[in-house]
Amino acid sequence: MKETSLRIKKRILFVMAVFFLSFVLLVGRLFYLQLIKGEELKKRAFSQWTRERLVAPKRGSIVDRNGKILAMSITAETVVASLNQIKDKEWTAKVLSGILQMDYQKILNKLNTKGVSDIYIARNIDKDKADKIRKYALPGIYLTGGTKRVYPNGNFLSQVLGFTGIDDQGLSGLELYYDKYLRGKPGAISAQTDASGRAAPFSEEFFKKPVDGYDLMLTIDETIQHFAEKYAQKALYDNKAKSVTIIVEKVKTGEILAMTSKPDFDPNKPFELIYKDRFTDFDKLSQAEKNKIVQSMWRNRALTDTYEPGSTFKIVTAAAGLEEGIVNEKSQFYCRGYVKVANAVIKCWRYYNPHGSENFVEGVQNSCNPVFIEVGQRLGKEKLYKYINLFGFGQKTGIDLPGEAKGIVQPVEKVGPVELATISFGQGISATPIQVISMINAIANDGVWVQPHVVKAIYDKDKKLIKSFDAPKKRRVLYQDVARRLRNILQSVVTNGTGHNAYLLGYRVAGKTGTSQKYDKTSKKYIASFGGFAPADNPEVSVLVIIDEPDPSLYYGGLIAAPVARDLLNDILRYLDIQPQYTAEELKQIEFYKEYIVPNTIGMNIEDAKKQMYNNKFNVKVIGNGDKVIDQVPKAGFMLKEGSTIILFTQDISQTSAVAVPSVVGFSFQDAQKVLSNSLLNIKVRGIKGKIIRQNPQPGTKVPIGSIVEVEIADKENAE
Repeated sequence: MKETSLRIKKRILFVMAVFFLSFVLLVGRLFYLQLIKGEELKKRAFSQWTRERLVAPKRGSIVDRNGKILAMSITAETVVASLNQIKDKEWTAKVLSGILQMDYQKILNKLNTKGVSDIYIARNIDKDKADKIRKYALPGIYLTGGTKRVYPNGNFLSQVLGFTGIDDQGLSGLELYYDKYLRGKPGAISAQTDASGRAAPFSEEFFKKPVDGYDLMLTIDETIQHFAEKYAQKALYDNKAKSVTIIVEKVKTGEILAMTSKPDFDPNKPFELIYKDRFTDFDKLSQAEKNKIVQSMWRNRALTDTYEPGSTFKIVTAAAGLEEGIVNEKSQFYCRGYVKVANAVIKCWRYYNPHGSENFVEGVQNSCNPVFIEVGQRLGKEKLYKYINLFGFGQKTGIDLPGEAKGIVQPVEKVGPVELATISFGQGISATPIQVISMINAIANDGVWVQPHVVKAIYDKDKKLIKSFDAPKKRRVLYQDVARRLRNILQSVVTNGTGHNAYLLGYRVAGKTGTSQKYDKTSKKYIASFGGFAPADNPEVSVLVIIDEPDPSLYYGGLIAAPVARDLLNDILRYLDIQPQYTAEELKQIEFYKEYIVPNTIGMNIEDAKKQMYNNKFNVKVIGNGDKVIDQVPKAGFMLKEGSTIILFTQDISQTSAVAVPSVVGFSFQDAQKVLSNSLLNIKVRGIKGKIIRQNPQPGTKVPIGSIVEVEIADKENAE
């Protein structure tokens, strides 16, 4: 009996122990699930009984240094389909295809997608289409708020700005480089749903507000950028060039005021070509060929393309020679038209008309290769390479844009006598445009190299400063005195040397021309360039103009790049309100080229009109027998030289009074003026001295009598 009672007690204790242990394990499990894994399980459960739709943040704006908008985001809506909630997919696809003007089958295929709950139908649609979709109240079709990236100025500054993708992510340019600042953080709308994805009754929506992106303020000045784009576009077509690149930099700060490369693209339509006229039978090309051409327009050539800088690189050799004291302004040289180095004969660009005896300043003015070869030999490769490195060649400048190339500089140990000679005058070395203008800018900045940059500051939506870029990296390359001596020499290059076509009345311009030949066995291809700064005595801006593969009939940098720099600097300096200071000689030139504004005489009595023209220093020719002026050529507002002839029409015969434009290329200004005057045409001249190298309109073009023929004057004998 006692044994039976003991067994029962043991069994009870065992059951109680098992029960207690189970209870402890259950409590432990509950403790683990509630306290340790609670938040994670709660999130998982929440995700199962709710459906979340992302709300896109507003991408930050991009503005110029004066606050003018260059890129912005506007409100747009996106059509999203919740596939489990759609009752009639065929009807839904039919309605959407009609409103969105999309292919019916394409929409139906999306609605039949397997393995996903939600799918995008169309992004960034306009308000009218969105309102029409709302009226239909299609089950399972939702409209979510979003934004669309807009570039108000089209292809303006396009390669610097870049563009965004379908998900508003940056794909190139500043949009890519500063994407983490611009994009913001998305919000969300969450709602409770049943197992089929339908909204649960009496459920509420949860809204997480998106955080908008930051705004970028650039160093770019919209007005100066307009100047640069205008002259780049003109140079592209005037010279039938492959491309034209222009950079403008603020001397003391390294801020990029303008940067353009033509041809370019419209970031609003980045996959469409806007320069079809430059490609024969573009529409007949394969899609792969078209895509390759279009994508080449996205490239910012100022950073990505390398080229032999040619004679603009002679500035480095000159700087090194002056800094090391192996030459001075009075050092004497002799040019025979060539130099023998080792077993090579290296020619001067004036091989058939050597410069002869010249001092160092004259050698720089003449861009004489033998002079720079001798300076390079005196320096030796180690010292020359010291300054090549100091000026930043063979290394990235660190500009805040994607895709910057390093350029190519041979290792110093591989440089022999011939390589040293060619590098001394800018051949056998490869550089990017941004490296070259940074070098030129260092000379203008009293010998201090400044890191170039295009973003000035980053702000939030409340205009609170997030980050400033007002302290770029700097390094001293030359002593101040040496830099100023070199500035004076470079100014003389413009007043008396190969850069004379960059001469600007009233302003002291300093600079250097460059002409380099590409290595192409099939044809002769060149790169013409001019780099300089102004005013030379107190530099404000540096400029670089590069014309890639111009018409081989006229390719010297002094002839085609220097005039572009001159016209660009003229607009920039006047915009910056830097007043011209004319010398006595310049005042004589102004008197010679003195121009007056053509007044408006349309509607006036013929006698009164003639008096007004005479008072404005113009000659008059009347066509017709009427009493009043009904038309005039040129129109009012043009600037013309004193003595130009204005044609006044008193009868409607202006359309039949046309003449063929004669050719004046190769003429002096005076001779061209006589020829055009005999044809009852007027002349407008650009340039200071030399013969006419270009005219517009082209010879043979039919124009109304009295029309203006623009001509470009340059000295071909001194135009390297």
